[in-house]
Amino acid sequence: MILDAKTRERMNEIPDTASRTLTQGQIEFLRRYGETKRTEVGQVLIRAGDISSDFIVVLEGEVEVIDNFAGEARTMGVLRAGLFGGELNMLTGQALYLSFVVSQGGKVLAIPREQLKEVVTEDPTLSDIILKAFLARRSIGMRAGVGLRIIGSRHSSDATRLREFAARNQLVHGWIELEEDPRAEALLEEFGAKPSDTPVIIWQGKEVLRNPTIAELARTIGLEVDATGGRTYDLVVVGAGPAGLGASVYGASEGPLPSPSSRWPWGGRPAPAPG
Repeated sequence: MILDAKTRERMNEIPDTASRTLTQGQIEFLRRYGETKRTEVGQVLIRAGDISSDFIVVLEGEVEVIDNFAGEARTMGVLRAGLFGGELNMLTGQALYLSFVVSQGGKVLAIPREQLKEVVTEDPTLSDIILKAFLARRSIGMRAGVGLRIIGSRHSSDATRLREFAARNQLVHGWIELEEDPRAEALLEEFGAKPSDTPVIIWQGKEVLRNPTIAELARTIGLEVDATGGRTYDLVVVGAGPAGLGASVYGASEGPLPSPSSRWPWGGRPAPAPG
């Protein structure tokens, strides 16, 4: 992803891993998982808030990466031939927070999300490129303040609670300080909220949460928080860093493990679940 000058200046240092150009051989490998499509200027390839958008590789033309909040659109970068569009939420199942819009017609290779999981297990080199790019883009997004917005006072314990949750879960978000940021009250008014309602969460420029619980916020952005008690899981990954992400993706791509009544390839039977 080639970032515009203002974004690059804000970021100070852009990781090279965020904008790796794929080789022709890697693109040919990816063709078996997707479909080549023609594009037209203005076409939205990935829409912010979507949970089903394809992973795209630009073959010809250009695609702008856009953050649109409160009616103000800003171009975060441009994808040209050989670059791919997408971000970490494509692998975690959460809604995307940026839109990818065609600025110069051409062609793209579109790969469904489920197929993308197969890609990262089939080719270790591609997996490394894609995962590192997604993690780098997550870092860029957090530093640029895109994604969900939290409006509140730094003196508020509820605001601190929400910000800590967002930080711990590496959610892409922007913090808007009620007492110091001149945009704060105008934004609250635009979304039908008042300073007394803060902390306020604005998601995708349309959903407004007034001092939500952690569970309410998690559900809104697509995090699963309603796991059934007493359920047995094949795999539990603790930690949201690069290693945890890799383990989750590889584990999910392998599918469920055999049931206790099945024959296990290493002999014997699985150990009973704790408790």
